Amino acid sequence: MRLIAQGTVILTENFLVLLILVVLTGVTLEVTPWWPLGIGVVLLAAVGISLLVGALALYFKQVDNVFTLIQFLLIPYFLSFIQWQPYMAYLPFSPGAHLVRLGLTGGEFDREIFLLALLQGLLLFGAGLWAMAYMYRLVRRRGILGRF
Repeated sequence: MRLIAQGTVILTENFLVLLILVVLTGVTLEVTPWWPLGIGVVLLAAVGISLLVGALALYFKQVDNVFTLIQFLLIPYFLSFIQWQPYMAYLPFSPGAHLVRLGLTGGEFDREIFLLALLQGLLLFGAGLWAMAYMYRLVRRRGILGRF
């Protein structure tokens, strides 16, 4: 029941944020059949970043303030993706976010951007797994793992 309640709250919040962004940007939604590919590569990168923050939490125990700061810093970052520029391809999340935007606004699938977003997602995911494994070994060796 808790999972259902949390999932409902998260989906509602995301839907409201999407509606606010649609109203602010004036973009009309035209969902394409391939839009989940963009969401998938963004989620892969997000899990990698989450694992990196989780690795910090293993060592420092409290990283809530860092995570909140990261969230606020990412808001203007994602709003800047409305006007895609080629130099943005090298920024983390930006190819995936661009694919999501194209997929939700009726754009055409860009294979090169997808491959770049997939590469970024896999690199972030791999870095997150490596950081988590390294930090887990470190805290076990130092005996500071505690109840975590």
